[in-house]
Amino acid sequence: LASSMQTLFWSIMLLVFVVFCFGVFFTQSTADYILDKSKIDLSAPDFSEIDQELVAMFGTLPSAMLSLYSAITSGRSWLEYGSLLSHVSTSTMVVFILYVTLCVLGIMNVVTSVFVESAMQSSQYYKDLMLQEKMLSESMSVKHMKGIFNSIDKAGTGYITWKEFEHIFMDESLGLQDYFEALGISATDTLTLFELLDHDSTGEVGIDEFCDGCSRLRGQAKSFDINCMMH
Repeated sequence: LASSMQTLFWSIMLLVFVVFCFGVFFTQSTADYILDKSKIDLSAPDFSEIDQELVAMFGTLPSAMLSLYSAITSGRSWLEYGSLLSHVSTSTMVVFILYVTLCVLGIMNVVTSVFVESAMQSSQYYKDLMLQEKMLSESMSVKHMKGIFNSIDKAGTGYITWKEFEHIFMDESLGLQDYFEALGISATDTLTLFELLDHDSTGEVGIDEFCDGCSRLRGQAKSFDINCMMH
């Protein structure tokens, strides 16, 4: 959100700058046109309706900027403004057409592209962040699993048997069953759990086999139940 707001801010600043620059040009052009016709007094009888509207639209810098903004945002047809400016000079009308072309085909498309790119970068950033969190979570889980394995493998042989597994699980003071539950592994059936971990059915579970098995069984209780049915 912060990145999008920053992009929006600088996009608006760019648009304001362009509108300001062209606004100065059209305001000055309109002032020169009025001065050349010696129509300073707006109430003069010979001040035509078109000239009055021209002064109302481009007589001051704020009104000129508002008119230019309206021309590119469908507030009023740009053809109407172009028709008014054509009374000033043909070159002024050409500059106005260039302004509309620049804003509609140039700046607006650039702003849209910037927003799309910003959104894609934000999306990719959050995907990468989620991936990093998942990898960190898996790394921490493996670390805990190795800790569980080492607590079961009291002899330090590098593998555990069914008797060791059962003996440690029966010792409630160690709380290994709760530890398994905390990792998202249902350990209600100790024998079935050991058989699922003993993937090669040798009666012994090595540390890698133990970690891989626990990773496979991680999740809600239904993961354990499904593996039981498959076993």
